[in-house]
Amino acid sequence: MEPRALLLLVAFAFAVSPVVGQDERALEILEDAVRFLDANEPDSGLTMVDMALREVGPEAPDEVRYYLRSFRAEQLYYHGLYDEAIADAMEAHRIAHSMADSLLVASALNLIGLLHENIGDHLGALPFLEAALAWYPVAGKARFSVSKPHHIHGNLGQSLAELGRHTEALDHLFLSRSLARDAEQARGEAIADWAIGKVLLAQGLPDSALTAFRRAMDLSREHGQGDVLLEIYTSIARAHIDMGDARSAISTLVLGREFESRQDVTPVSRREFHRRSAELFTELGLYREALDAATIRYRMDSLIHRSNKAAIVETVTQLHDTNSELEVQRLQAALYQEAFERVRFSRTVLFLGSILGLLVLLAFYLVYRSRQRGKDRLAELELLRLQQERTIDELRIREQVGRDMHDDLGAGLSALKLRNEMALRTEKDPQRRQHLED
Repeated sequence: MEPRALLLLVAFAFAVSPVVGQDERALEILEDAVRFLDANEPDSGLTMVDMALREVGPEAPDEVRYYLRSFRAEQLYYHGLYDEAIADAMEAHRIAHSMADSLLVASALNLIGLLHENIGDHLGALPFLEAALAWYPVAGKARFSVSKPHHIHGNLGQSLAELGRHTEALDHLFLSRSLARDAEQARGEAIADWAIGKVLLAQGLPDSALTAFRRAMDLSREHGQGDVLLEIYTSIARAHIDMGDARSAISTLVLGREFESRQDVTPVSRREFHRRSAELFTELGLYREALDAATIRYRMDSLIHRSNKAAIVETVTQLHDTNSELEVQRLQAALYQEAFERVRFSRTVLFLGSILGLLVLLAFYLVYRSRQRGKDRLAELELLRLQQERTIDELRIREQVGRDMHDDLGAGLSALKLRNEMALRTEKDPQRRQHLED
C-alpha cells in the first residue's frame, strides 16, 4: 500500500474508532504510530507522529507524549533538521524526568548527545552521554525500543575519538562491543569494531586497525548490514594506504564499488562511499578514477537534494503547524481551568466570564492564526532561498573541481609527451627507440 493511502486509512481509523478511556485511546494511537514507523520511510513516519500528537493532545499520558516526542526527534534527525530534533529530545527528557523513569531519562540523554555529535559539537555531546550512563538503571523495562548501554558507550567512544582522547575512546568502544555481543546485537558489535579500527588508524597502527575492520566486515556481511559494510571498504583502503600497499587499497575500493552497485544500501551511504573514494584515489594519484568517483558523488548528491527538498519544506511546515496547534490547546486548557475555579464563587461570574473568555479566545485565535500563517509563509520562502543559494554554491564548487582536474591532467600529459620526445632525440639503441615511439 502506498504511504499516502496508508496515512488516510489510519486517519480514518482515528475518526471512526469508538470512544474509550483517554489513556487507552492514547496508547492505541501510539502503538499505531510505532507500527507505521517500523514499516515506512522517514517522511511518512514523521507525518504519522505529527498526526498522533494532534490526536492525543497535551492531556495525554506522559508515557505517550514521551515516546511521540522521541520518535519525532529521530525522524527529524533522519531529515537533517537537528535543531528541531534537539528541541523535541529535550522535551522528551523533561517528560521522562517528571515521570521519574531513569531508563527513559537515559535514552533521551543519549539521543541529545547523538544529535550534538551530528552537528559536530563533540565536546558538547560528552556531558549528555556521560549523564546517560549515570542514569541508566541496572534493570529497566520500557514499552517500546529505547537506547541500550552499548549504544551510549559507542556514541561516547566516537565523540572522545573525535576529540583526540584515544585511550578513553578505546575503553568505551571495547565495552560497547562486549555489551553488543552479549545482547546479540550484531550491528552494534560491527559498528564498535569499525570505530575501534578508526581510532587505531589515528594512532598510527594500520595493521591492528585492519584486523578490526575485517572483523567488522565479517559481522556486517553475515548479518546483512550493507550500509555499515560499504563504509568499512573505504576504511580498509585507508589502512592499506597507510601501510604503503597501494595495490590492495585500489582493489578494496574496486570491490566496494561492485558491492554498492549490487546491494540495497541507502543513497546517502552510496554518496559518502564515492566521496571518500574520490579522496583516496586522488591521494593515490589515480586522477581519472578520482574524477569518476567525484562525478558519481555529485550526481547522487543532486538527486538526494532534489528528492528531499520538497519533503524538508513540508516537514518544517508540519512541525510549525503542529507546535502552533499544541500551543493553542495548552492555552485553551489554562482558560478552562481558570473558569472551573471561578465556579466556586458565583454562577453569575462563571456565566459572564465564560462568555467573555470564549470571545477573547476566539479573537486571539483568529489573530494568532493569521499571523502564524504569514510567519510560516515567510519561513518557507526563506528556506527556499537558502536552498537555492546552497545549490548555486555547490555548482560553483563542482565547476572549480572539474577545471582544476582538467588543468592537472593536461599539464601531466604535456610533460610526459615532452620528456618522451626529448628521449627519442638522444636514444641510439633501436629497441629502446622503438619502445619510446610505441
